[in-house]
Amino acid sequence: MTPLEAITKIINDKKERRTYPFCALISSVRPLCNLSDAEFTKEIERLKTAGIIVERQTVNSVSYYLDGKT
Repeated sequence: MTPLEAITKIINDKKERRTYPFCALISSVRPLCNLSDAEFTKEIERLKTAGIIVERQTVNSVSYYLDGKT
């Protein structure tokens, strides 16, 4: 599964359950992706640069949001 597919799946599941916030933590996304650490980081950077996702720092982790402008 690609990082975008994993993020979208997690966020859609949260929306269905009405569990806020509608974001995906890196600790939930990373295990779903069959990529090396370098490939995962490169793909996340590409998605951020393209404006598809937004990355936000949490207290203990990193969360990803789908950018509503796309």
